[in-house]
Amino acid sequence: MTGQTGAAHARGRPRLILNSLPKSGTNLLSRVFSGLPGYSRSGTALTYATAEGHEDDSSGLFVGVSTPRGIQRDYFATLMRDLEPGHYHVGHLPYSQEARDIFNELGFRMIVILRDPRAVVCSFVHFILSRKEHVLYPSFADEPRPEARIELAIRGFPPSPRSSNLGLLPIADCFKSVADWTSWPGALAVSFEELIGPRGGGTVEDQAKVLDLIKHYADHPFGNDGPLPANIIDRVIDGLQDHPTTVVFIAESSESSL
Repeated sequence: MTGQTGAAHARGRPRLILNSLPKSGTNLLSRVFSGLPGYSRSGTALTYATAEGHEDDSSGLFVGVSTPRGIQRDYFATLMRDLEPGHYHVGHLPYSQEARDIFNELGFRMIVILRDPRAVVCSFVHFILSRKEHVLYPSFADEPRPEARIELAIRGFPPSPRSSNLGLLPIADCFKSVADWTSWPGALAVSFEELIGPRGGGTVEDQAKVLDLIKHYADHPFGNDGPLPANIIDRVIDGLQDHPTTVVFIAESSESSL
């Protein structure tokens, strides 16, 4: 794709956030979008490190899900405002009304990918133990038994000097902080297991239907706290009838709801 053609495709595209818990498929979802015309990944990943030098626990805005950090509102808004249409940030962003307001103001949309929390815990522990440089490595390496490490990931732990004064939230709190984004009409939620297909316990058919819904969303994003155009509603209803386990959250109009 030439630069001119890419710019033409990007016109009319929204700014996007691809959001998840760590180890829940953000990179998988990014690979899907890298193949869609008019979309490009930004160089910013929304993690606890994003707040470094711009911390503010009073802002109501946090980056990082497992190890959240407060971030200055103006700095966060600038990161979002500087993103070009047709580009997307990936990362781990807990729900907040403050972030939602910024996304509404700037015309953002979000795709949230959710994965079975049991699989998230196992993958997370393996990931941490494979990276000695990770800030949480000492806390997990100190536990000699595999069961104790799993328990640590499930229950979490408070900030300590051992983890550079970062704590780990319980997995239930992490999951809820991401899943709460599904209350926003600008968000589409998809399943990791279905997106990955047969390798994740899904089917080729389920995978194709999820990808089709993502492509529809990319072409005709929902949101603005308003109703969808009728032609888009028809296409989404067809997809949901074939694939009811993929959750799509759609704004209600004042006259009728979907």
